[in-house]
Amino acid sequence: MGQVYYDTGLLASNEVIETSATDLVGQYVGQTGPKTQQLLERGLGKVLFIDEAYRLAEGQFAKEAMDELVDCITKPRFARKLIIILAGYDADINRLMSINPGLTSRFPESLQFEPLRPRMCFKLLEKLLSKQQKEVLEQSQTKFDISCVQCPDPDLIEKLTQGFDTLSKTASWSNARDVETLATSIFRKTITTMQDSSA
Repeated sequence: MGQVYYDTGLLASNEVIETSATDLVGQYVGQTGPKTQQLLERGLGKVLFIDEAYRLAEGQFAKEAMDELVDCITKPRFARKLIIILAGYDADINRLMSINPGLTSRFPESLQFEPLRPRMCFKLLEKLLSKQQKEVLEQSQTKFDISCVQCPDPDLIEKLTQGFDTLSKTASWSNARDVETLATSIFRKTITTMQDSSA
């Protein structure tokens, strides 16, 4: 994402700073404004990706962060010197936009990502488990066999794909984030089982 803006000459760097709405919000009175400004300073010349941006609509300090953000990005110090992406679910982002009238004019573009299809969820799961396997091997030389996922039989692929299809139809499905959570759970369960069987 940052590379695209860098290649077109819009930004000085291809770096993407990933953060969440809570990183802009202080815990005490007077902390939020400076904290928001510091994050914007870090983002100069880069892409500032704010995940779960809808949280900026929750609570007084979060509203203060949103007001500070809107105010700062119009000032010469920050205007046109960084790309800010507010990420979140459609309904939540729409609610956020309705709370502060200045937001819509400052964030005029909207991009929707289609949810991962069940087969892509399986591919992501496979990739995440392989990555975790590699990390374990590098750290402890522990053998961790995920061949059932790396070279799955058609029956397993079908079951997992159907499972992802069912999950994707639930209101609480969080797409890639839930696949990551599932991969972590599978990995932990496998490690625990391996430790129990070797004891």
